[in-house]
Amino acid sequence: MWPLLRLKSKWAAYLGRLHIIFLTTHLNQFAVAGPLPRRLAFLHLPKTGGSSVGWALARARAPACKLGTGNIPLCPCHGSSLYAPDGYVSKVNGTALYSKAACMKRKEWLSSSQVAVMELSFPEISRVIHKPSEWVWLASIREPRSWFYSAAGHMCSLFGHKPKAFDQGSGCSSATIHGLLEKGWFELNTSKAGLSLIPRNIHYYFHHANVQSRMLDDFFSTPNWLLCDISRLQLLADVVASMVGAALPLQSDNTAVWQRLSDFKRRIPWSDLQYNYAVDEALHASVMRSGGCLGHATSPMLPATLNELAVKHSINVSWLS
Repeated sequence: MWPLLRLKSKWAAYLGRLHIIFLTTHLNQFAVAGPLPRRLAFLHLPKTGGSSVGWALARARAPACKLGTGNIPLCPCHGSSLYAPDGYVSKVNGTALYSKAACMKRKEWLSSSQVAVMELSFPEISRVIHKPSEWVWLASIREPRSWFYSAAGHMCSLFGHKPKAFDQGSGCSSATIHGLLEKGWFELNTSKAGLSLIPRNIHYYFHHANVQSRMLDDFFSTPNWLLCDISRLQLLADVVASMVGAALPLQSDNTAVWQRLSDFKRRIPWSDLQYNYAVDEALHASVMRSGGCLGHATSPMLPATLNELAVKHSINVSWLS
């Protein structure tokens, strides 16, 4: 088994290097010069601060919508299945906002929103936003080891609702990495049965390896985008704030901690599963070598705005050409 894992690790690392080479040398073939779009899409990769940005938008009553995430008190960008039900994240600071009744007044809120916060992969978002070039794209990423244990703790604690939970058939009590693999972690079954072969209590976080880069996908093919490490999240929030004309101070979200996480780390050490995140590690390392933020723009307005904000945070933003 272990020689196979080493082979996978080398192959994944090779793919990671190819991904970065593509990102840094061939990106400009997609770019088409034009004015800076006035709408912003925040691709919310799980456990990278997107909920905090969404809550800040809600507190500011900003013209924003959400898609794919349930714990943000905004109306859905598209469709009626993702609204916040009455009594659940429908109040901000005691004031009723974005109730089910209010959200149901429209079939979609995307057309009237300046900002869309979407916890979906880029291909899924493209089904809703049909002209990505008309938007500025933002996303934050996280060091894969930190991301994995944060995501595992979130799922294993039933998303913060049961911090003392141990196992719900999802593999959280597995003694080794083999137990996770046997439960179906990191391997999305592509047979005709599809997702039905994966236990429902294994969240999409772990259906695939390299979740962050898989969700980003063609994010880098858009003309105007900015990708930052989660430590630069307030800078991203300030970019959003400059669009909506309102301050967006961030507050911690999803603060519940799974009380069995330390034991889980001991049973499932990072060295046993690191090969599943070699591409994510390569992408994150590239962003950090660039100062923590990496972007591309076809309009000089975006780098000018970003660089001014970055100076306030003592952050460097590297721009690809």
